[in-house]
Amino acid sequence: MRAMVLWNIATEADLANGARGEISDIRLDSREPLPLFRNSLNQLCLKFPPAMVVVKLDHFSFPPFRHFKEGELPVLPTTGSFSIKTRDGEPHSIKRRQFALTPGYAFTDYKSQGQTISHVIVDLESPPHGGLSPFNAYVALSRSHGRDNIRILRGFDPKIFTTHPSEHLKNEDLRLHQLTLNTQKQYGVAETRERSSER
Repeated sequence: MRAMVLWNIATEADLANGARGEISDIRLDSREPLPLFRNSLNQLCLKFPPAMVVVKLDHFSFPPFRHFKEGELPVLPTTGSFSIKTRDGEPHSIKRRQFALTPGYAFTDYKSQGQTISHVIVDLESPPHGGLSPFNAYVALSRSHGRDNIRILRGFDPKIFTTHPSEHLKNEDLRLHQLTLNTQKQYGVAETRERSSER
């Protein structure tokens, strides 16, 4: 199964937020009773969460770890805690233990930044919350090797590509352009004076 890392687990070993790869093995907890039980839907039912998930990364620069193949790294469960309030106003602390992994078949433009992907299908439909900006579209559409390796699934809106992405940036561009013209004008006057004095 394709997978993506969701947290900076060990950046020195390339296990960083957004790293992609393939799950090559799941190591069970030593307390897991054998034989393993499957339900009527042929789903494997465990008593304990797995001890580790082994991921073979697409891109890696580290030497092979002992007892693992080249490019394989163990991902251990991480523990996090947060607080919630129930309807009666009582605070409750919740501790969650899970793997910082998600299926890596689809992801947001934010997660794809800096990556070059061999084949890309881009969904340009407006999200349920917020909107789609030219910046989002640019990041998504610039991930592939070229136009032969990218397809737009839905939601192509010409306004995204014909409207300036930011009114503030547009005004700043105009201001900088005017400064350039003023500088060129002053430089041209100074150059004319220098030439006159040389004569």
